[in-house]
Amino acid sequence: MTLSLKILWAVKILLTLRKAAEAGVPPMKSPELLAACVAPHADTYMYRRALRELVAKTDFVTCDIQSSRTTYEWNPDVRPSLYDLVTRLEGGIHETSNAFWSYENTYTMQPLYKVNKRYDALTREYLSSIYVDELDSPALSERSRAKLPHMNLQTTEHAEQHT
Repeated sequence: MTLSLKILWAVKILLTLRKAAEAGVPPMKSPELLAACVAPHADTYMYRRALRELVAKTDFVTCDIQSSRTTYEWNPDVRPSLYDLVTRLEGGIHETSNAFWSYENTYTMQPLYKVNKRYDALTREYLSSIYVDELDSPALSERSRAKLPHMNLQTTEHAEQHT
């Protein structure tokens, strides 16, 4: 599963705001947040798009607009997972692949449809167990990974080789 560029930018923005909140920094002004997230002279289109959508579609970031000065702050009341971020910013994990599964395709390609549904469920479970704030702490992330059950999808050919 590859996360989109917009999701990766959203994670970077959220982690920057969380670090600032933990350090006791007051809400970050728009230019400060931009400087903390983007290298000088870099293209800022995806950063700006991700920030706008974070503010508009989620409650993970608190935005305060006061007389032409906008500040951003990590919302300490929420703890978003990657799955929360994907569903809020992109509308779902596999919305494009799900459009392919018309009734006729579902009926004629039932085994493939079942594999796709299982993959969606495993992806949702995996992304739901990864919280954005954990991505900054390898030790915390590894500790939570150890608690997850490991699931392997095997093809029948692969399973037959091991019997």
